[in-house]
Amino acid sequence: MLTRHFYELETVCYALLDSLRHKRTTEAVFWARELVLSYEDETLTKTMIQAWIMFMGSQRIDWLDAWFSIACDAGGCDAGGCQRLVLVAEFSERTIGIGQRLSCVLTFWIASRGFSPVASEERVAQALGENDPICLYWWLGTSYDKKPSSLLSLVSSYVDSPELFDSLNKAVCLKLSVHLRTLLSVCAVQLLCLESYPEPLQITRGPLVAELLSTWSTGKRQSRLFSIKPEMLPQGYKRILQADALCESAVKVMAQGCKFWQNIGALINDDSSLESVVDTYFPDDIPDEWSVADRAKSHPVALDVYKVFMKPGYRIKLVWKLKHIPLFRLAMLPQIKLLFKACSVPDRG
Repeated sequence: MLTRHFYELETVCYALLDSLRHKRTTEAVFWARELVLSYEDETLTKTMIQAWIMFMGSQRIDWLDAWFSIACDAGGCDAGGCQRLVLVAEFSERTIGIGQRLSCVLTFWIASRGFSPVASEERVAQALGENDPICLYWWLGTSYDKKPSSLLSLVSSYVDSPELFDSLNKAVCLKLSVHLRTLLSVCAVQLLCLESYPEPLQITRGPLVAELLSTWSTGKRQSRLFSIKPEMLPQGYKRILQADALCESAVKVMAQGCKFWQNIGALINDDSSLESVVDTYFPDDIPDEWSVADRAKSHPVALDVYKVFMKPGYRIKLVWKLKHIPLFRLAMLPQIKLLFKACSVPDRG
């Protein structure tokens, strides 16, 4: 599926995750804006939830609260996505310290450990008293069907203000993979064990985003400011070639496009309307008439699968740059690998 400026939708999501992880704020805002311009708002939200799980976690629930306050509570009226783009900038600027990285690793580890076969209210009470999320998740038991929504409902019953879990509940209600939903329920358990709830997010990056948006054009070839680089993509990711995606007529390009291009394509009903659409939305020629270098920003000339030959355990450590911590025990590695695969963590060479 092609985005507003003819990137592959999936690779834009990977590029956004990679930019957030490496604190490239301008690029992160650019890729998020590409999703907004493509009318792929749900895809943007799902990608940011995935990033929050991997790079922030329950200690930064303030960011997730802010996101859903804008994306949902305001009725989805974030015109042009500007407020969400500010939150993308806030995300990439936030310092992810070693403690927070450890918290993210613990989220995966707790989820891979699963529930105790027998629930014990006494054990649950003890874990709550000691603010121990690992033991708490373990002793909640199988009586809660391992369903994230059931677990969230249970966890929220332990506090006087269940609305603290509103953003997690809204995230779980989205069409996410079962692994991501499970990780969100783990974050809820960790949130319950925090000593204090974080203050509301302080917004400081509004002027930066406004400056960027004022200088970026839309709908032109030169609007493709950044390239999809192989190292942004998962190991063995097979990209679509230029000839298969961009070297087509305007009608065929729009037919494989995002919601934006689907809406534009619906306007075409005869040769006259086609000519009008091409003149309006392809001001500098259709991609078929671009240079190979211009098309290469989103699609390779030849198939060149990006390969990284490194052990899965090292790949996991590399995400948060951790060394020699006891969490990566051999017995837990297969389950952790499965959860990381579900999140499609971009590899680094």
